[in-house]
Amino acid sequence: MSSVDLLSDDLRDRIKATARLLPIVDQQPFVAAVEAALSKEPTIGPGNLHRIIATAWRQFFKPPEVERDQPDRHRRHSKLRAGEALL
Repeated sequence: MSSVDLLSDDLRDRIKATARLLPIVDQQPFVAAVEAALSKEPTIGPGNLHRIIATAWRQFFKPPEVERDQPDRHRRHSKLRAGEALL
């Protein structure tokens, strides 16, 4: 019996909750990658699980595209910037 089969319900729930944040097509591969990494660990606890999930997350998470139709609010026209220097 592998160490992945011995996961507590709480640890399994943490993996599934994190996977739900990914697109549906990436959820099962994410869970498989986490379980594969966990199977190589001699002991499994919250700390190991966190490190493994964080590593797998970096592989599967793709940040959303940000549209730049509107100018940045910090780059809008400013009378202070447009005017002469005070000193």
